[in-house]
Amino acid sequence: MAGVAVYGIAAIAVARLEPGLGCAAMSAAFLIAAAIALSRVIMGAHWVADVIAGLALGFGMLALAHFALA
Repeated sequence: MAGVAVYGIAAIAVARLEPGLGCAAMSAAFLIAAAIALSRVIMGAHWVADVIAGLALGFGMLALAHFALA
C-alpha cells in the first residue's frame, strides 16, 4: 500500500523538521492509512487478506525508507 509509505515518509519528514510535531504527524499518518485500508474492505474493493498484505508491504517500504534516510 503506497499510501502507508507516502504518508509515513511525510510524517518522518515533518518529525525531523519540527520535532514537536512528530507524535502528531505519526498519529495522523497512521490514522489516514488505517482509514484508507478499512474503507477498501468496507466498500468491497479488496479482500481483507489483500489489504493486510498491502499494509505489510507499505510498512516494509516505510521501514526501508526510514533506514535509508537515517
